[in-house]
Amino acid sequence: MENLVEQGVVNTIIVKDLSRFGRNYLDVGNYLEIKYPTLDVRFIAIQENVDTLKETGTEMMPSARQQRAGQVCSPAKCSALIAAQNSTSVLPRV
Repeated sequence: MENLVEQGVVNTIIVKDLSRFGRNYLDVGNYLEIKYPTLDVRFIAIQENVDTLKETGTEMMPSARQQRAGQVCSPAKCSALIAAQNSTSVLPRV
């Protein structure tokens, strides 16, 4: 598929959810923020409502730049922090 994207044969990629595309946030972010926009490829993840053409669904995703800088917590820790923020104003120590 990657070869077809680079050749310009594929201009839209649709996946059920982001976990079907990649497990590593850094790799996924690199594709969504750098590689696909450079190649004018639209990416859609149905479950998370991600659509790069409409620029939706990526607001809560850590950016590739943040991840490279080590500013992003692990998925488990981030989930705990988000849950805590929704339930109380005091964040748990992680």
